[in-house]
Amino acid sequence: MLMMIIILISCFTGCPGGALRFNKQRETRVSTKCNPIADNNNNKNSTTTLVIHDYIDPESGEEKRIELSPNDTSWKTLTCTRKIRESTKTRLQPCGPISYSNVMIDIGWTSDTNFTTQLSVCHNIADETTWFSNHTIQGSLSSFGTFEKDDSRPSYFKEGSQFFTKSSASTSYKLRTQKDKFIKIFGAQNDFFSIRRSFYLARGHLTPDGDFDLIHNSLADATYHYINVAPMWQSINNGNWKVLEGSIRLYVSLLSEDFVVYTGTYGVLKLPNKNGVKIPIYLGEDELIPVPKLIWKILFNPRREEAIVFIGSNNPFLEQIETVCPDLCEDTHWNDFLEHRRFEVSKGYLYCCSYHSVKKVISWLPDLGNPFILQNRVS
Repeated sequence: MLMMIIILISCFTGCPGGALRFNKQRETRVSTKCNPIADNNNNKNSTTTLVIHDYIDPESGEEKRIELSPNDTSWKTLTCTRKIRESTKTRLQPCGPISYSNVMIDIGWTSDTNFTTQLSVCHNIADETTWFSNHTIQGSLSSFGTFEKDDSRPSYFKEGSQFFTKSSASTSYKLRTQKDKFIKIFGAQNDFFSIRRSFYLARGHLTPDGDFDLIHNSLADATYHYINVAPMWQSINNGNWKVLEGSIRLYVSLLSEDFVVYTGTYGVLKLPNKNGVKIPIYLGEDELIPVPKLIWKILFNPRREEAIVFIGSNNPFLEQIETVCPDLCEDTHWNDFLEHRRFEVSKGYLYCCSYHSVKKVISWLPDLGNPFILQNRVS
């Protein structure tokens, strides 16, 4: 699969109909940890060479070679017989609010001595919280259709003991743990925890798995890390935030352009107890794994130097609407994608802002320079 991933990203020029047309002037060397690529017609090697790819046989350790036909090759028929796993790489790079505990963590793929990053997260090890994630959604691949679309997903998230050193993220997200915590803080008759009403804290993807379905489902699986999630109320995670993620995928595919995406958290959610005192909410003990007050997402077109920031409230119990910047959804025509439900508090109040107006509030936003406001051009 790694070979295919690199082929898809690096080694072809577009053609419609879900087929690959490889660049005839380019020979690419790829070493992988998966078994040789074969198509479903058992044509492991073609007789005429267009592009030659080297790989390492995982059984013998020997270098072998596969030759691809000069004819258009359907990328839906290419597959590896063994699944490989992504890996993580930590970088000591400043990110997020000023803190010595912040690190950048790359999630990606190792091939020979090379590491190819798929997504990155800015994570605070001391507080066990992730400030933001970063990836590229490749709308330029939309003409190829989907590859090996698979609705199955991993049954578990990878924790990473080096990133959660004081608590267990998997235990903290369990519904039983959440229920006990809310009863302890707010009493048995509280209105904040209800599985039936989707009032519980889900593992909300920052970089969503669906943003990689266009390429390969194994890339989607690589998003299943606790460092790539934030506690998000399920009514919101499966509500307006889900609509936003789907709208962005539709938008970039219609434009057939690549967009850089940053998704992050801000603040700590506070809920009132029976005396009206607002209590900050944390999933873990000792103020670990904070529940964010806001979730934000930057959609950035580097070619045009344009950006829009979507802000979502992570409070389905909000009694008074609060915004951190002027709402531009209507003026920029993003209303057409986000639907009228964006105003429903229980589904997550959602609005749009300029990059500059948000950066005045969240000063540590990733630096994008001086982008123009991204308008919805396909509504």
